[in-house]
Parts: sequence; structure tokens; C-alpha cells
Amino acid sequence: MKSKTTKTDTAADLADSNGRKFGLLIATLPADDEIKEALVTLAENSSYEELEKLSDALEMLYLNAGTRDIDDQFKKNLALFKQEAETSEQKITDEFLAKLSAIEEKIRS
Repeated sequence: MKSKTTKTDTAADLADSNGRKFGLLIATLPADDEIKEALVTLAENSSYEELEKLSDALEMLYLNAGTRDIDDQFKKNLALFKQEAETSEQKITDEFLAKLSAIEEKIRS
């Protein structure tokens, strides 16, 4: 009989954990209150399997939103690096051409 209680407690703990996660995902969702309320209403009328799918979908939105800033920063850093590399390359080219001109002048004189 003790194993049934443990299984029930585990299921209750899992449901509690999933419910907290779902609530956190809705709370952090970048959407207006009307959409959040609609999601809560949808959750109240969903089966456990549907709730898992909805929770997974919200988690993906959360993760995508979190990485969007990282992606934007990476793009900015990449563009800055490209610009610096092009500037550096141009400087090296200019220095090389100046040295080449100096050698050319020495050869002519």
C-alpha cells in the first residue's frame, strides 16, 4: 500500500511542478494580459496531454525570445568585426602600396 501513496505523491509533485512551470511561462510571455488570460482559460479546459503540448510550445517561445537578444548581439559583433577587419585590411594595403611607391621612387632615382 505504501508504493501507491508514493506514486500518488510523485504524480502530485510532478503536476505541481508542471503547473508552476506553466504559470511562470505564461507570466513571462511577451504578450498582453488578454492573451495570457486566454491561455489560462485554454489550460483550464485541456487534458493533461494537451497541457504538456501547450507548455512545451510556451517553453519554445520563451527560449526563442531569450536567444533572440543573443542572436542580435552576435550579429552586431560580427558586423563590427567585419568592419574592423576591412579597415585593418585597407590600412595594410595602403601601407604596402606606400612602401611599394617608395621602392619605386628609389629605383627611378
